[in-house]
Amino acid sequence: MDATAYDHAAIDSMDSSKPVKVGAESPLAACAVSRLARRAIEGRLVGSVWRVVIQLHRSAYSGGRSEEILGATLGTRRDDIVLATKVGNALGPHVNDWGMPRKHVPASLHQSLRRLDTDYIDLYQLHYNDVTTPIEETLSALSDCIQAGKIRSIGCSNFFAWQVAEANTSAKARGTAHLVSCEMMYNLVRRDLERDFFDFGRRRGVGLLTYSPLHSGLLAQPITRDTGPAAGTRAALNPTVYLADEGRQSHVTAALVNLAEKVARRPAEIALGWVLRQDTITSVLVGAQTVNELNQNLAVADLDVEEDLWSELDSATALPPSYPSDFYTRESWRDRWSR
Repeated sequence: MDATAYDHAAIDSMDSSKPVKVGAESPLAACAVSRLARRAIEGRLVGSVWRVVIQLHRSAYSGGRSEEILGATLGTRRDDIVLATKVGNALGPHVNDWGMPRKHVPASLHQSLRRLDTDYIDLYQLHYNDVTTPIEETLSALSDCIQAGKIRSIGCSNFFAWQVAEANTSAKARGTAHLVSCEMMYNLVRRDLERDFFDFGRRRGVGLLTYSPLHSGLLAQPITRDTGPAAGTRAALNPTVYLADEGRQSHVTAALVNLAEKVARRPAEIALGWVLRQDTITSVLVGAQTVNELNQNLAVADLDVEEDLWSELDSATALPPSYPSDFYTRESWRDRWSR
């Protein structure tokens, strides 16, 4: 079970000229609480989420167990939050039991509604781009679910910017529902979204939710070649994603630890605080396995650090130049445009 904060009115009044504002008062109103199936912390974590007035819960993991936990917890408070979950994971071994085809979308939604003990989802997200199913088919199926009152808005996750643009262009042409938001990985190590997704979201009014601000905990507890990531973490389960560039991982970690020591803060505080400063991001999902972790993450919203530190960290962890961005940053071009 994960949690995030959304603004109902912003989603309902969505238009292409302005971005969706999610959790506008505090971007850390988005709180992702992962692996809640651990019985020892289920009730306490959900209770803590409520005490800090988290408004949206995003639940799509642990084989549906996270949805069941959340559904049993909400009770009469269902209308006080904005609820999100995802479609795409396999429900069975057959060809229509996974992905985004017309048959699977409503079937997956039905199971989520049952587990969550609710009759509608506020934000239903495509977990990935299903290359085996035309996006037009998926959007049509989702639009039917919206018309039936089972979904309020739709979003996506792990899409390229051009895929979101293609989907929304198709939606406009066919009169179907369009994607109002996209959930993407973003942290000091993986700053890839800065290459084009940030500008795209601003220009096209697509809300940007980011996950893994601590890079699966690797920025909270830096690893070495000898220790490696903790067993069971996303980094251990998906090394090709989280440990793909050991050189950059090491460089970013060293810069982060050095700057955190200068201001007597934990590396996790600085890493999360840096993500929260990015004004293009609508909301940030943070993970927690204990109530203490959750409280520590939420406290970062009030982190007070000198501006010079953020500038130094931003510079020390910047991405290397890439084409065509560097084409437009050449002095000769800037001079030409200024004339």
